[in-house]
Amino acid sequence: MRDSRDFSDLPTVPRPAFPWTVTLAGIVWFVLGGLFELIILLRIAFTAAVHGPSFAIILCGVLLAGMAAPFFIIIAVGYVRGTAKDTLGTGILSIVLGLLYGIVGSIGLQASTYSKGANQMIVPIFEFVLAGSFTAAGILALGSRRDYKAWRNAQQSGRAGQPGHLKGDAGQSR
Repeated sequence: MRDSRDFSDLPTVPRPAFPWTVTLAGIVWFVLGGLFELIILLRIAFTAAVHGPSFAIILCGVLLAGMAAPFFIIIAVGYVRGTAKDTLGTGILSIVLGLLYGIVGSIGLQASTYSKGANQMIVPIFEFVLAGSFTAAGILALGSRRDYKAWRNAQQSGRAGQPGHLKGDAGQSR
């Protein structure tokens, strides 16, 4: 038997929209993951020129960049696709890395002024750009955490058991 009642006049509860700030944070992290690889190449290129007191800082920067690049690319893909579980951990980590790169850039800038080489100021300035980018991405992720969790909960409750559900389906679309 077919139901003939008309439900068109009932109010509908709108589903939360995917927060654009999470997408933007994901894009920033993807770009930063690629820039990390560029940092490694720059550090290696300038190592011979700097080889002075800032050699330990160069080595720490290379190791940090090499370890973090794949992590941020993977996180970025999860944020852009909407498959990340939460934005809290990576938002905090991003702000901490921004502060660390600010400190490393300050020390590198101070060391480059003592060596009187203008070409050695490129890497510290690049590190300040990274510091600001990391901090901005972290603020975007933390600021949109509530909206992202609301969107994710709506997706999970509305699509449970359907293709494209968040839990385990790699082909999920928004």
